[in-house]
Amino acid sequence: MMVAAALCAACSSSDDLETNDMLPQTNEEQVQSDNVLAFDSQEAYNDALLALSHLESDKEKTAWVEQHLGKITSMHQIYDEAMEEAALLDESEFAIIEFTKKYSSLYFPRHEEDGGFYVPFKNADVSFLANTQAEVMIAGERLSVRDIYSYDDLVRTGRAYYEPEVLATRATTADYEVFNYTGGDINSIGTEYDSGWYKENGKKLKLKLRRKIVSNWTKLHTEVCFRKKTWLGWTNYSSHTTITGTMTLYNCSISSISFSESHSGDSSHDSTFLIPVGCTPLDSNAPYRYELFKMKVNCSVSFRGMPNEKSYEFTFPRALSQEIAASVPKTLKGYGF
Repeated sequence: MMVAAALCAACSSSDDLETNDMLPQTNEEQVQSDNVLAFDSQEAYNDALLALSHLESDKEKTAWVEQHLGKITSMHQIYDEAMEEAALLDESEFAIIEFTKKYSSLYFPRHEEDGGFYVPFKNADVSFLANTQAEVMIAGERLSVRDIYSYDDLVRTGRAYYEPEVLATRATTADYEVFNYTGGDINSIGTEYDSGWYKENGKKLKLKLRRKIVSNWTKLHTEVCFRKKTWLGWTNYSSHTTITGTMTLYNCSISSISFSESHSGDSSHDSTFLIPVGCTPLDSNAPYRYELFKMKVNCSVSFRGMPNEKSYEFTFPRALSQEIAASVPKTLKGYGF
């Protein structure tokens, strides 16, 4: 099957059905027979990846690929199956050896305590397009799109057991942080929270929090990570978590916002929750435009691998954006503004 205009299809609304109708028709029998997705150009392949990036859940991404590109046994499907099976692994050497043989198409780094397994792509969305040999067809040529070959490659993706090294930031006595904003998305604003690993009952758990901007909305990003002990070390696997909490804002007309979300599957359960943001200049003569209010987050995490909830508390400092370009949007969306 050849694909074009993939991004338009992912972003279409009920008022844009004509765009979907104009998508190329798939040759379903051909796709299933070869177990490979075909793209007429590198640009079409890149468009499909961009389309997937606008979808939040694995379920949405899988459905989009099947609807617009065709149904194959993808690397993501293999990874999901491995995650489910890993939940049943014991700590014996035999169990791990058999497991790694069965899922040899995945990346097993065997690096220090990291006994986990990963899709071998820097961009995880590639796993929805690549087959079990990490291949796609581009312009008639069958190509491997694998691009992770070392643990350093994996660490840079942020999905590894070990964290990437981060340069220390200069301490400040100011009661706020400054971030540059020229429009678009920002994956992390200012101070982040990392609880560190908590170990119990042969399992590990930690929570990470950060603020971000997505499509002009400010959001709280939560990441619940967990691992289990095996013969090789700590491995990722499929389990269930629920995060519940409140965001308490200071000097804001909205004092408190509740949030809650449950996940099953991968060892990194990510959620995003809307938070308020000021949308007007604090001072017409100052080089600051947007305010992220000082905010305290209280939350608890229920994890199927541990008998008791874990509680967390963290306070994000006030943050102000510095206007460094005339193209800064006039509004950032948020509750009550």
